[in-house]
Amino acid sequence: MILLLFFSLLAALAGFVAGYGFGSKSILPDPSSPALPPTAPQPTPPTKVEPISDPPAESTLPEPPPTPSPVPAQPEPPVESDPTESQPQPEPSPIKVIAAPEAALKAFLSAPDWRSRAKHTLHGDRLLKKMEAYHTDTPDGPTKTLSLTVDASHDDPEKGTNLFTYRVGTETHPKGFPVAILQTPDGWKVDWETFVEFRDDHFRRFATGEGSDIGAFHLVVRNTHYFGAPFSGIDKLTAFRVDPPLLERDQYAFVPTGSELHKTLAAATEWGHPCPAVLQLARKKQPDGKTHLEITSILAPNWRPQQ
Repeated sequence: MILLLFFSLLAALAGFVAGYGFGSKSILPDPSSPALPPTAPQPTPPTKVEPISDPPAESTLPEPPPTPSPVPAQPEPPVESDPTESQPQPEPSPIKVIAAPEAALKAFLSAPDWRSRAKHTLHGDRLLKKMEAYHTDTPDGPTKTLSLTVDASHDDPEKGTNLFTYRVGTETHPKGFPVAILQTPDGWKVDWETFVEFRDDHFRRFATGEGSDIGAFHLVVRNTHYFGAPFSGIDKLTAFRVDPPLLERDQYAFVPTGSELHKTLAAATEWGHPCPAVLQLARKKQPDGKTHLEITSILAPNWRPQQ
């Protein structure tokens, strides 16, 4: 099981970051092509000058030729226009693809309450009670956004589905946080659970001591050295850095050195490669009252929501 999870983590690492390359076609002449030699100007033949003689007497001058009638101007031939110029050009395909998930996301963000939001939520019918309970303590209402941009698109050929990741900027998170929108038979649906996790800063609140001592979070794991203060039992632990997709939220989390969990995470983050995963963490209390975080299990090897 651990070996399978290891390969899943490596696969998640390979698909985590998507790169986009843009090429441009130059309209300048190719400098590698040989230049044509300039054409030398041709000499102009000299004009023959006739000698000037005295004009003959008036009686011997010939009659001037009659002035020809002006030739009527011929109409210019009509210019044939390109038939494609008058036809409307089709819209680029990316606009059509992005329109549907973006409309679903905007409807989700502007929903006035959790019941309306559930219509645009992945597994909304199954999450109704959880959404209702969540908003007994958390204010409900629309999410005001400062920006909305597409981060990436991920295809799943086996299931024939598509996943868009948008970055949503708010007053609390001006740099934005990722929001996943999955294609389903019922249309595009938003992953509400990760949305509220990032928007409402669940990981930071957990790391600073709020709520339960156990929690599950979407984090990026990195192999690192521990530069914090020592504590009792640290000699038997190995530190990893765990980051949510928000600025200045990184923390250390520990695993027992030499354990299967340690070996799995170390292999997935070898050479400094970041590895996204859903981790279960426990907040451990030290004798002096301070706490540290321990990774107890890997719940999922990537962040992709399940349909």
